[in-house]
Amino acid sequence: MENKKVVGATPCHFDGIDFDSELEMKSYILLQKEGLNPQYTPKTFDVFEGKKFSVPFYGIYYDRKLKRRIWGKNRYKVTNIKYTPDFILNVKDSSGADIMVVIEVKGYPNETYMYRKKLFQLLLEEKYPNSMFFETHNIKQLKAAIEVIKSIKLK
Repeated sequence: MENKKVVGATPCHFDGIDFDSELEMKSYILLQKEGLNPQYTPKTFDVFEGKKFSVPFYGIYYDRKLKRRIWGKNRYKVTNIKYTPDFILNVKDSSGADIMVVIEVKGYPNETYMYRKKLFQLLLEEKYPNSMFFETHNIKQLKAAIEVIKSIKLK
C-alpha cells in the first residue's frame, strides 16, 4: 500500500514502530546498530506561530461554518506551520555538553518541504544553538552523517 503523505514511499513496520518509508526504517536500523539510540518522530516543532492578522485579506477561502469555499474577507487565524523531523538523537560532546542532532531522511521531498526546512533551520539557529541538522537521501549519506556525529564525541 502506497503512503499517500509521502510520494513513492512504502510504509513499513519494525521494532513496534510504523515508519513512513523503507528508507526511514533502514536508517533507524543503521542508527541503532551504530549505538546512537535514535528517536523516531519524537517531537513536532512549531516553526511559525499562527496569528490573526489586522490587515483585511480578501479572496477565496474555506469557510468552516458554511463548510464550503467562498469569496470574501477571511476572518480566520492563519494556522501554525509545523515540522516533525524523522530522527532526533541526543549526543554529548567530549566536554559533556548536550547536542541535539536532527536527521531528516528524504526520498522525494514534497512541494512544501523546502519552506518548512528553512523555517526549521531558523528555529534551530535561534532556540537550539547546540544542535546539528542532517538531511540524507540514501544510506551512503547517512553513513557519512554518522561519521560526523561520532566525531563530535571525540573532539
